[in-house]
Amino acid sequence: MNYLLVGSEVYNLQNRRDSILKEIGLDDQQPEVFSGAIDADEVVQACLTVPFFTDNKAVIIENPDFIVAGRAADEKTVARLIEYLEEPLETTTLIIYVDKPFDRRKKGFAALRKYLKTEVFETVTADDFQVIVRNDIRKAGLKISSEAVDLLMERLPLDVLNWKSELEKLALYPGVLDRKAIRALVSRSLEDDVFQLSNAVVARNMGKALQCFRDLMVNNPNDTTGIIGLLAYQFRFMCQVRNLNEQGYTVRDIAQRYNAKEYRITMTLKAARGRSSRALLDILSRLSQLDQDIKRGKKDPVLGLEMFIIEVTEE
Repeated sequence: MNYLLVGSEVYNLQNRRDSILKEIGLDDQQPEVFSGAIDADEVVQACLTVPFFTDNKAVIIENPDFIVAGRAADEKTVARLIEYLEEPLETTTLIIYVDKPFDRRKKGFAALRKYLKTEVFETVTADDFQVIVRNDIRKAGLKISSEAVDLLMERLPLDVLNWKSELEKLALYPGVLDRKAIRALVSRSLEDDVFQLSNAVVARNMGKALQCFRDLMVNNPNDTTGIIGLLAYQFRFMCQVRNLNEQGYTVRDIAQRYNAKEYRITMTLKAARGRSSRALLDILSRLSQLDQDIKRGKKDPVLGLEMFIIEVTEE
């Protein structure tokens, strides 16, 4: 059996790859790995080489150009792989592994899946992710308050692999995990915090927006310029995503266009639902004016940003 494993849920994707290697008795062996702009003849030669010390062998092609979105595809490479797959060596398992945004319309994807067992691992939904987190907390026997669980869910990106890493860290905490402990142990990147802030501002959720802003000020007290820049990027991104959606583009199409996760596109559209494209552009214009006023010394950076958030969320 040869496989095409694709998707954005890396944890489940990796688990499936590892389980295949275990099924053919190679969980302790290093497979031959190729990636990107592969040399098809070299890959085929590796596939045709019989294993020496085991009954089976595996060859993995990671994120090849002929499937990953936005990369130039070489049709000769695909043709050479198909030529091999029409009469594959029984002792070799070929795995094409793609954890980057991929394009189903590419000829390579459509042609190769006829010869490979295709398995797609999409990003889990928010509801499914919450079930995974709560089940893992229970299995690990963590002592955690219900308020801390709610905060944990707010701070975690929709990424099972990231959550498993955070779980290992939380399991080492000696006491009861409360909101203070979660804030100290589960950090978010500046980009994630600003993403949450921009969504809350546009959705008119003043309480959440101000909490996100104050968290940002605690972690980045002297970086108002960077925060304003990232906010401007997020508002521009909202405008672009909304416009494409209004033109009939699907969430998947937009995610592939911007090399972004579908979850981010979904959350962006949800947040921007109550604002027109003109209103979003107005917010961006006012943020630009605030940036100029701060740089000219007309406004205090922290107070100016806080007042901007209050004014926009009140509208």
